[in-house]
Amino acid sequence: MIFINPKIHPKSQWGFIGKHMALQTPMGIGFLAGYLRSKEPNISIKIIDEHINPLTYQDLQKLIAALEFPKIVCISSMTIQIARAHELARWSKEIDNSVKVILGGVHPTVMPEESLNTGYIDIVVRFEGEETLYELYKSYKNQIPISDIKGIVYLDSDKKIVYTPERKLINLKDIPLYPYDLFEDKMEYYNSFGSLSTSRGCPHSCIFCSNRTITGKIFRHFPIEWIRDTLD
Repeated sequence: MIFINPKIHPKSQWGFIGKHMALQTPMGIGFLAGYLRSKEPNISIKIIDEHINPLTYQDLQKLIAALEFPKIVCISSMTIQIARAHELARWSKEIDNSVKVILGGVHPTVMPEESLNTGYIDIVVRFEGEETLYELYKSYKNQIPISDIKGIVYLDSDKKIVYTPERKLINLKDIPLYPYDLFEDKMEYYNSFGSLSTSRGCPHSCIFCSNRTITGKIFRHFPIEWIRDTLD
C-alpha cells in the first residue's frame, strides 16, 4: 500500500518563507499506516512525503508496479494540496486502472463529491480514517462489497454518489504508538522539528481552524502511558 502526502500547489506556496519552514512527519498518514500495520503486520507500506521527494509520473509507475494485491494508493489532502491530490489520483488510474485510489483528509471530508466527480478516485474517507481504512483494505483483499463500511463516500455502479453512515470516533486507547520507524530514512529532513500528538479534537469553534471538521467539538486525550511510551 502506498501513502502519499501531496506537495502543495505552486500557486499556494509561501514563497521564500516556505524555504525556511521546518518539516514534520505527516502525522495523519503516520497514524493510518501504524494502525493498519498493527492489524496486518505483514503488509507492505510505502510512505511518500512530496514535501521532501516530489513524485514524477515515472516514479509512481515504479511504485505501483511493485504493489502487492490489493493495489491501493492512499492520498491525504488539505485544500492547498487538493489539486495535486487529484493529479496523483489521475496518474494512478492511468498507470493501472485496477488500482484503488482512496482519498482522505480535511478537504475531501468537507467536499467529497468534488473529488469523486473527477472520475479518478474510488473512495473518499470522511473524518477519522484508521478503522475505516482497515475495513476497506480487508474488503478489497477479500473482494467483498464496501457498502456496509461506515464513514465513506463512493460512486455506485450507476455512478450515483453514496454516503454511508458516519463512524463513531475511535477509542484512542486502540491506536498503536506513532510509527516513527516508517520515517527513519527521512529523519535528516525532519530533525529540526519534533511533533507529538497527545490529543484529538477541540471544544471550541474558531473560524480559522478545520479541526472540528474531523472530530466535531469532542475533545479526547491519549492515555498518559501512551504518551510516555511514545517519548521513550
